[in-house]
Amino acid sequence: MTRPALPAALVLLTVWGAPAFGAADTKRLDPEPGEFSWSHLNPPELQYGCVGSLDEKEEGLAKVLEKGDADEQLAAARALWKGRSRRHAAAVLKYLAGPPPGGAAFRAFRGAVEDALQPAAILRELQKGDYLWGTWLAFLRPHKDLVPVLLQGLKAHPDERAETMLALGSSGDPRALAPLLELLAGKDYRAAGEAARALGYLGLDAAEPKLIEALAGGNPWRQVNASNALATLGSRKALPALKKLAESDDDTGALNVRGCAARAVKRIERRTRP
Repeated sequence: MTRPALPAALVLLTVWGAPAFGAADTKRLDPEPGEFSWSHLNPPELQYGCVGSLDEKEEGLAKVLEKGDADEQLAAARALWKGRSRRHAAAVLKYLAGPPPGGAAFRAFRGAVEDALQPAAILRELQKGDYLWGTWLAFLRPHKDLVPVLLQGLKAHPDERAETMLALGSSGDPRALAPLLELLAGKDYRAAGEAARALGYLGLDAAEPKLIEALAGGNPWRQVNASNALATLGSRKALPALKKLAESDDDTGALNVRGCAARAVKRIERRTRP
């Protein structure tokens, strides 16, 4: 599937920017079904680079969800879910898990979201619905039954490979290890970095040797993600390579390779301290 062209309604902003909307704008911001699924600013877990484009409607609804009154929050949560906002789906789930405002409308919405998060429903989304949204639901609610179709998706949906890898990583399923390691070792540096990120989520000790090797690969994107992955799953075996990278004076452009490696060293030393 080819990603759609950037809509004219989107405004180029740095990721820390956001449009200002009041809670009263909720109705005006009501989206079409799936309108946010192809948002051109990925969730933080999938960002590549530090500049992107914010959808004013999507971000406006997120502000209402955060600061509106009870009725406005419910309306915003329903709109974000209807629009399949990957950036703010977790905030919707957090809202639903919080103190309930009560009322039949809230209970109906909560029930609909719970139904959409069942493994069978996510599987239908991946196979016959919005694959991109399905990968995000699989990331948020991993299940072993989703792994085979996600593994198939690595080749069947090349434009959504990063999203598929992230969902596989979140699964924690050993069946995802070999395909992710293969991508980590590949010549496509962006895919390799995304595979390293997914391996961090997967959290299997068997990935550590290849992640250590990836630190020496010379590509900053791969090194950043390998460092972050090792911060999660690495043992003291990873410390020499990480310390070497943290002390390197190589030019890594905008990516803070040294900082990521140094943070990984601290986390491993803290986690493995006798």
